[in-house]
Amino acid sequence: MNIEEAIKKIRELDLYGSSPAESKKAIIPIVRQIKLDQPKVVVKQEMADWLEGLKKSYRTRENMLYFITRYGWGNALEYEGCKLKEEKFGLESEEIKILLVDAVIFGYTVEKEKLYTVEIPNPNAPLEYHSRLAKNSKGDIVMEVQDWLNRDEYYQLTEKEIRKDFDWAWQFAKEVTDD
Repeated sequence: MNIEEAIKKIRELDLYGSSPAESKKAIIPIVRQIKLDQPKVVVKQEMADWLEGLKKSYRTRENMLYFITRYGWGNALEYEGCKLKEEKFGLESEEIKILLVDAVIFGYTVEKEKLYTVEIPNPNAPLEYHSRLAKNSKGDIVMEVQDWLNRDEYYQLTEKEIRKDFDWAWQFAKEVTDD
């Protein structure tokens, strides 16, 4: 039984008028059925980087948990060396706190970002020329005209990388599949 199922069972109990001892007697067997090995939390790369920095700044798990629960996301949640300011990830601050606490307690895996290739159509170019966005050796996103790099990973970019300087090219993005 997981925590959500246990909460549901406890809520379904009719404990109105029961003594504290009777309530405890009804609830404890349900709590004992909870499996403590919860699945690892899935977090974005930015959160994983933030948690790794937090581990370096606050050596113990207890201190990390205190920092997360005391300050909350976006309320002085920067620690020394933190580059992330007030990233929201589409969640409310309490949800983010819970997610970060679960990540510290149960561990986490990093969500794999979707990758895209961007080939810009050019009807006037010879067939062997492809205008594509690529990541050069310095990590900058550039427009590549020929397949000089000749390696797929240079052409596989995240949405964030594409939109940073080439937002207009997003319309030509195609998701990379594992096929």
